[in-house]
Amino acid sequence: MSLDPTTIGRFKVLGELGHGAMGVVYLAEDPLLQRGVAIKVVRGDMAIREDALAKFRLEAQISAKLNHPGVVTIFDVGEAPDSGPFMAMEYVEGESLSEEIRRGPLPAGRAMRLLVQGLHALEAAHGAGITHRDIKPENFLVSRAGSLKLMDFGISRASQISPMTSTLMCTPSFAAPELLDHQVPGEGSDRWAFAVTAFNCLTGELPFRSESLSGLLYQIAHEAPLFPSHMDSRLGATFSRAFQKRPEDRHPDLRSFYRELLEALPLEPEARNQCLALLEMPETSCLGTSAPAPAGKGSRPFPAGRALLLGIAILALLLGGAWYKGFFSLRRLSVTTSPPGARVFLDDVELGRSPFRDLRIPRKGRILRLEKPGYQSLEHGLRREDRSLELNLFPEPLNLVIASDPPGAEVLLNGAFKGLTPLGELQVPGEGAHRLLVRKSGFETWTMTVTREHLPPRHITLRRAPKGAAKAKESGFWEGVKERTKHLFGAKG
Repeated sequence: MSLDPTTIGRFKVLGELGHGAMGVVYLAEDPLLQRGVAIKVVRGDMAIREDALAKFRLEAQISAKLNHPGVVTIFDVGEAPDSGPFMAMEYVEGESLSEEIRRGPLPAGRAMRLLVQGLHALEAAHGAGITHRDIKPENFLVSRAGSLKLMDFGISRASQISPMTSTLMCTPSFAAPELLDHQVPGEGSDRWAFAVTAFNCLTGELPFRSESLSGLLYQIAHEAPLFPSHMDSRLGATFSRAFQKRPEDRHPDLRSFYRELLEALPLEPEARNQCLALLEMPETSCLGTSAPAPAGKGSRPFPAGRALLLGIAILALLLGGAWYKGFFSLRRLSVTTSPPGARVFLDDVELGRSPFRDLRIPRKGRILRLEKPGYQSLEHGLRREDRSLELNLFPEPLNLVIASDPPGAEVLLNGAFKGLTPLGELQVPGEGAHRLLVRKSGFETWTMTVTREHLPPRHITLRRAPKGAAKAKESGFWEGVKERTKHLFGAKG
């Protein structure tokens, strides 16, 4: 089995994004659709491969069923002969939420803007009858543009798709007490794990922690959560309710927990209103599902048209006319580059790294600039009709220093005379292969093919030519003099 595949299925492997004990995630390119993808490959014995392939297929079916902007899209699932089971999914340039938390607690405003996106994705799953079963920061991806996407539905419970047992399969630190009593996972256990994720975002800690697994499970089932000594009493009360042992004593749904959490945090009114507006925005909730967002007890769901009007009215009232006008002056833009991974700027404001899709940008944006080490910067003037761009980056030219022993040798690149050694700067195009030749009368000609991966030495030692070969090369010497004279004086003929 190849450890460094060049292709997996129809996808061209560009490099490794990360690896674990049983698998690797690669950055790859879909040659058919010309977009970057992330490919997860699992390695192991036959039983492990069969189990991984089954989970990949389940996750792909759930992704297709949800079709939600807050859920990572699965493009393909299969088994490559040399690599094993694989799953090709949407490439999100960024990092997991857990990686961001490792650097310290998130500012309250940023945490709540990310959590509301996770809330919408989880509501969409629940609306489609799907229990995620493993909600935790590691399973949320945060793009450089600040969008959050839920991933890893491989152990999800969906009665319409795959019957599964009630065995504890989630991460223990995020397990609800009822799961320890062998109850079937459901929306309530997902909401518990979401509250643990919110606690982790805001404090950098976990509410239940122990040096042993048995001690951890006992705490979750029987003891109160551990709060930082400096935690505000209102925030502590919100989390105390979220971590009640009996499900009926907790918040009835995700939105009531989120609203109470938002009110308990020390946020400026404008930031709080923005988060409330994001909570009510129709376009970020349950796209691609037939079921509405969970309603409160005793309430009746709004028809789609009335829900849309209500969302717009709330947004206008909360944020005021100026912010409302500015928000709806945004448009969506998708950018794919070859190669991927370029930094994308709009009027000198960084949007993130390519590829990305459906990113909201100001309509008044004018100049899109792309930068990637080793490649020439590219500027693209945005037009009103631009919605999806595919842009090619060209490698930067190579600047070489050529010296020889003895000095005074002629340097020719692709047959063109460039000067005599030592040559302080020889510019070679960054793409393709180029013929470099160094020659001097009485010495053997030195030559090589130069590419970005195959560069010449800075100092070239010329070997003396055999005496019998001197006359044979004399005519070549005078041709070189003639060519050099043309280069220096512009003579013709």
